[in-house]
Amino acid sequence: MYWLYRLPRRDIVQWSRPYWEAVWHKMDVSGGTNDLVVRHAMDPVMEWLGPAVTVFTSLGEGQQATSLAHDVLRLLIGGSAGLAGDELAALYLRVDHAVALLPDDSPAREPVTRLLADMLGRDGSALPSDTVLALARGALAHPHLRERLRRAVQAHHPDLGLRPDL
Repeated sequence: MYWLYRLPRRDIVQWSRPYWEAVWHKMDVSGGTNDLVVRHAMDPVMEWLGPAVTVFTSLGEGQQATSLAHDVLRLLIGGSAGLAGDELAALYLRVDHAVALLPDDSPAREPVTRLLADMLGRDGSALPSDTVLALARGALAHPHLRERLRRAVQAHHPDLGLRPDL
């Protein structure tokens, strides 16, 4: 993504673009069979997570940058099944940082956080306690998800579930 957006420095750890709907529209009007097949397959992603397609994050110098939509799909489809613990933790933390970039009124905020609460319930045992704690305190910890996150923490890291700050 650094190359694609012509960012010469890899220490830029987050950026977003407001034109996700234009990206979708261009695929629609290009008229190419391949573009339209991809568009058809990705319609649900754009309908529910559209703004997340153009929100990008990295965990710092030398790390890859990915879109929030990319990372959410990777967690949704693969999760802990295909990633080592440190890779999974980095992916969840990158998503948490990206969620913070979404405006509070973004239509993608609620679906992204809901999906992540569900995935954390699934993957929580494969994550280190400090990562789970960071997620419970971070951008994912919205009031309407606090109880779901607390249950995931208690299920997979009961020692953290007793903390009053969760």
